[in-house]
Amino acid sequence: MSPSERARGTMDQRREDMLVLLDKAKDQWFSRFPPVRDGEEIDWRSRETNSALRKGR
Repeated sequence: MSPSERARGTMDQRREDMLVLLDKAKDQWFSRFPPVRDGEEIDWRSRETNSALRKGR
């Protein structure tokens, strides 16, 4: 594989990665806010809620 072919491959991969990130960002942008879990609004500013979420995962 020549250097130009290798560079093109990494550019294609970077482009794919960026498209995936953009899709994820778009999903988050249009998701429900504030977040709701089990019918109850999550206080996203609360440290207790955030640490409980991390432990639950």
